[in-house]
Amino acid sequence: MNRFYKVALLFVTIYMGGCSSINNFLSTDGVVSEPSSNSIVADRLISEKKDNDKPKFVAVDKQGAVDIPEHAEHAKIKLAGLYYRLALLYQKKGEYNQAVIELNKALKIDLVNLGKNHRRVGTIYSMLGTIYYKKRKYPLSVTNFKKSVAVARSQFRKNDIKSRLRLSSELGNIGLAYWKSGELDSAIKSLKEAQQISAVVKKQPKRKVANRYIYLGLVYWKKKDYKLAISNYLKAVEIEKQLLGKDHYQLTKRYANLGLLFRLDGNAPKSIEYYSLALVLEQKEHGDHHSVVANRYSDLAAIYRRSGNIKKAISTYQKVVTIRSKHLGKQHPKTVAIQKRISMLKNQPKRQK
Repeated sequence: MNRFYKVALLFVTIYMGGCSSINNFLSTDGVVSEPSSNSIVADRLISEKKDNDKPKFVAVDKQGAVDIPEHAEHAKIKLAGLYYRLALLYQKKGEYNQAVIELNKALKIDLVNLGKNHRRVGTIYSMLGTIYYKKRKYPLSVTNFKKSVAVARSQFRKNDIKSRLRLSSELGNIGLAYWKSGELDSAIKSLKEAQQISAVVKKQPKRKVANRYIYLGLVYWKKKDYKLAISNYLKAVEIEKQLLGKDHYQLTKRYANLGLLFRLDGNAPKSIEYYSLALVLEQKEHGDHHSVVANRYSDLAAIYRRSGNIKKAISTYQKVVTIRSKHLGKQHPKTVAIQKRISMLKNQPKRQK
């Protein structure tokens, strides 16, 4: 475990355990605050319900339970802030189950004291959605992102850039969760709305704009709407070229995916064009005899074969054999498979295109 997280967790846990006043630690927004004269020293705060009244918070220390008066409501809010900060630390450590526990503690207090539409409540729902997404519990991720979107909508102001970007971000989050849940139409609707809301913001991060195009491309790809997938991928690539430069290695994956999408859409010339762009960047990064380069040659050879250019397919497959023989050996199953494919192509009538 990173030493910083060990120390931070110990620090927060000590304060949560009653070694200092709640007021000495965090303000409502999680900022260190000055001690106050009416600070309450407590091991923990618990909620008790009596009849139909609002939950009543009690400070529990070694001497027993003491009611927290109404004017100490800020102490409850600051305790929620502690739980929230502790959850952040657990999340960064990858201890997602414990992070969820701490977030739910914070949420329970904040819903009572801040209300369901408070920004921090929305942030907690968003964090829960993110954690469930990482845990691949996509329906739970959708459920929590729906709530974070609802909070962001309640705070949305047409002329407020921050509220626009916040809502756009939450819509992007739920769009991804919908995609992973297989709710593709809902994913498209959310991602498109995210684009529309953020479109008027001139100085929004271009990376986020590019990512949304990529996400839309992935959703359309899953729907087998290859033309719309290609359209969104191309928009993302244009933005990434501006950000990274046209020869940046990160574009390799985009070019390779476009090569595959054009192949699936039946456009062999475009497929060859983008596979070739990916190949050039891979050769520049890894050299001419890397296994990644062999895989790209294999993609290109398959396109040549499907389009009837047998001569070109054979010569490209031979490059694959050369590289794989060097790295895997001539008798390796992957090398042998390509050799058999070359033999098969040589024995069939040539249909030069």
